[in-house]
Amino acid sequence: MKVFKITPLLFLLFFATSCERILDQKPLSDITQVNFWNTPKDAEAGLVAVYNLYMNTAYTAFLLGEVRSDNLEIPPKWGFEMINPGTRDFNSNILAPDDGIASWTSFFNVVARANEVLFYTDKIGFSDNADKNRILGEAYFLRASSYFILVKNWGAVPLITMPFTSQGEDMYVARTPVNLIYNQIVSDLELAESLLPGIRTVQRVRATKGAAQALFCDVLLTRGYSSFAQPNDFTTAIIKADAVIANSNYTLVRGANYASIFRSKNSSESIFEISFDLVNSQTHNFSNFFLPRAYDKFRPFGGETIMLPSRSLVNDFEPGDLRASTTFTVLRAEDERYYDANVKGMTYGNKYLGTVTNIGVQRFSDNNIIVYRLADVMLMKAEALVKVGNIPDAISIVTQIRARAGLAAKAANTKEAALALVLAERKKELAFEGKRWYDLLRTNKVSEFRTESDFTQNRFLLPVPQIEVDRNPKLLPQNPTY
Repeated sequence: MKVFKITPLLFLLFFATSCERILDQKPLSDITQVNFWNTPKDAEAGLVAVYNLYMNTAYTAFLLGEVRSDNLEIPPKWGFEMINPGTRDFNSNILAPDDGIASWTSFFNVVARANEVLFYTDKIGFSDNADKNRILGEAYFLRASSYFILVKNWGAVPLITMPFTSQGEDMYVARTPVNLIYNQIVSDLELAESLLPGIRTVQRVRATKGAAQALFCDVLLTRGYSSFAQPNDFTTAIIKADAVIANSNYTLVRGANYASIFRSKNSSESIFEISFDLVNSQTHNFSNFFLPRAYDKFRPFGGETIMLPSRSLVNDFEPGDLRASTTFTVLRAEDERYYDANVKGMTYGNKYLGTVTNIGVQRFSDNNIIVYRLADVMLMKAEALVKVGNIPDAISIVTQIRARAGLAAKAANTKEAALALVLAERKKELAFEGKRWYDLLRTNKVSEFRTESDFTQNRFLLPVPQIEVDRNPKLLPQNPTY
């Protein structure tokens, strides 16, 4: 991969709009590599730029975590004619090294900017070291989060932990073995957890100690299944989950208010979410992805029906499940006249509705995108408990999640049955939140849940992007099956 150097001048030109609301800007003519990273405000500006780049990864991260799973189907499988060739192929695990979904650029952009923040902030004098520690902790968290997505999807990737400070440096970097990538992620999270505050006014859209612990739990749970697992991975994952669960900042939303997790932003259940705001022109594609296509301009626009909830997912919801109507819904008969004729009776994803303007003629997709919430961490803990043989406590957590959904408890007496129960509950609870593919991948259950003849089996990694290979032959060999 060739890493192109972006100087602070270019970086501020790109992110000036986002930063200017909270920071005083130097005149652009005065900004150079030498004089930019001088003050705590410079460091904060650099960190805001990392968050902006992280925001740009949200939609891709969702696609990577959901489209290949059994949670989604292309519309023709429901009898509707709309089709998006890219998602159709990706849903069948068919792709090539030159496909856009195989690009890792947005994630490495986060890594590159986080590296700059870590390198230069460490050299800046702060009157309050708590601010310095927070900035460093957030940068470590964002770098760890990006590398976690990279390693789960591409396996061995270039490990870059320092900024390129001159054009003369060798920017062609070979891939690093997966176990060493995980070691770096763990190291970053240890630092993030130690440096980040437990509470802050913007705690759900900026990384805190709880966010680091949630990500840490996820990383250790995932590594625990690997050939290079450490003996205490599952046990430590439970410890990290316990720290989050014990944190009074996070509480489960009542079952009757389940929709508020996605409608209101920054709910009590949220641990870390990516902020989007129509007022600041910060939107994404989630509503467009799920909602049916509307034609009447006197009603809020719908979406493009890129994919629909799978029959498997819809059928897995039990009668009375309070989460069902938020997860998916059927286009109401009284609204059908506003939509294309071929979407009548359509069952579509209902978590991401966005904002309808006061004029009432356009819908903007600006829900916050939740990365971690309490129910997710609780179910990760339940899975880790199953792996260490504590089935009763694992089932107790599942029972709590089911009770919140208005459902009765279920029993399981073996590890296999308990794991199946945990995964079934995660499928429903976290549908369309970018989790399901990784659940199947982690537990080696892809072939169990994706049995369609057109689904490519034994393909667990994305291809190394062809454009990167063309620039940097050190990235070869290509991943298996490509």
